[in-house]
Parts: sequence; C-alpha cells; structure tokens
Amino acid sequence: MDTGMRKTGKQLVAEMVREDLKVMARNVPSVGVTKGFAYA
Repeated sequence: MDTGMRKTGKQLVAEMVREDLKVMARNVPSVGVTKGFAYA
C-alpha cells in the first residue's frame, strides 16, 4: 500500500509540475510585456 501511494504521489507531482510548466510557458511572454511596460 505504501509503495502504491508513493507511486501515485509521484505521478500527481509530475502532473502538477507539467501543468505548472505549461502555465509558466504561457505566462512568460505576458510577463515580459508587463515588465517592458513597467520599464518604459
């Protein structure tokens, strides 16, 4: 049971990391634009 739960946890973490990277990749251009406006 313990190993099964640990495996599931790793899978959940991997999925969360993948989603975070997707969101970050989507946000990077807008963040750059926002910073550009802030410095302009």
